[in-house]
Amino acid sequence: MGHSYSFLDVQASIYGPGGNVSLAGDEAGVEQGGITVTPADGQDWLMRPVLRGLCRYEGLKDGTLSLEDVALMNDALTVQEENERRFMAAKEKERA
Repeated sequence: MGHSYSFLDVQASIYGPGGNVSLAGDEAGVEQGGITVTPADGQDWLMRPVLRGLCRYEGLKDGTLSLEDVALMNDALTVQEENERRFMAAKEKERA
């Protein structure tokens, strides 16, 4: 029987002012202000629709969803987030 491989990798790093810190093994990073934790190799782009509830992880694994589907969901999420950001900025401006 052959091996099955996923295009999703579970490695992650912390990117911040002090450089990159691995979250795996003996090199596990320490949380500090002003840093962002993201999965390695663009996995955040793949997992974003899953984490936002637009699809199931299994759909990525079993091929139900194509990269085009993931791209479309990411575009929709980006538009939604930008609209929310603009709305909140306008609300803040009204308060000032």
